[in-house]
Amino acid sequence: TEILAKTMIFMGSYSRRTKFYMESISYFENAIAIAEKNRLKNIIPASYFNLQYVYKNLGNLKEQRNSLRKLIDAASSEQDTMFIEKGLQVLGKTYVEDERNFKVADSLLRKCIEIARLKKDTLYITWPMTDQGYNYYLEKEYDSSIKCYNQSLSYSVPSKLYFISANALGNLGTIYRDLGETEKSLKYYLESIEQAKTINYIFHLSWVYKDMSEMYLRLKDTSNAYNNYVLFKQFSDSVLMKTSSEGLTDARIRYDADTHNKE
Repeated sequence: TEILAKTMIFMGSYSRRTKFYMESISYFENAIAIAEKNRLKNIIPASYFNLQYVYKNLGNLKEQRNSLRKLIDAASSEQDTMFIEKGLQVLGKTYVEDERNFKVADSLLRKCIEIARLKKDTLYITWPMTDQGYNYYLEKEYDSSIKCYNQSLSYSVPSKLYFISANALGNLGTIYRDLGETEKSLKYYLESIEQAKTINYIFHLSWVYKDMSEMYLRLKDTSNAYNNYVLFKQFSDSVLMKTSSEGLTDARIRYDADTHNKE
């Protein structure tokens, strides 16, 4: 039964990857039903975590959040702190970015950090801190936002979590840009670019160069604004090409799967 449940999770992930979303939902729900019936551990939290991605791809925020809440409940009953952290962070982030609720986002992210501190889990201490920083930034509470990003850097830089440190540094650059402190802004932007290039983080490089271009436009430095906009376009086009390439692969897999099903 455990192998059967894990196979359902695999098939659910495969179906999501190939955009057969209804089949994907069915596989994950079957995995949950098998785990509940046979009292299997680790299956239910993993299924809900994957299920929330399906609803995210479908743009169904309500069901995504519902799956994340069920994930947190299931992980809590199994005392699986790793999935509790994951659930709290992703759920918190949905309240930062979509249908914003500052207080709910802040509460969930703080809870995630609190658990991570007890576990000494550097990843889930520092990652939700960047979400907290952005949550404050959107409220224009710049001092609190700066504090969160700096706290995140104190963990992510020594741990070489470059995708997190690059994000924190880039956002600090944007905060200081908005505050009119150009010298500080440029310092953080350049540090962010250096960190992002370490891991070829092209999506990050794209938005940092765009924000830098906007900074130079505000200063009426059209030459630097243009140069940074060109770099933004280069990296954003690379992101689009990568997405397009993955889309073609998905389309080929779907075609093969449809052909097989017809046969």
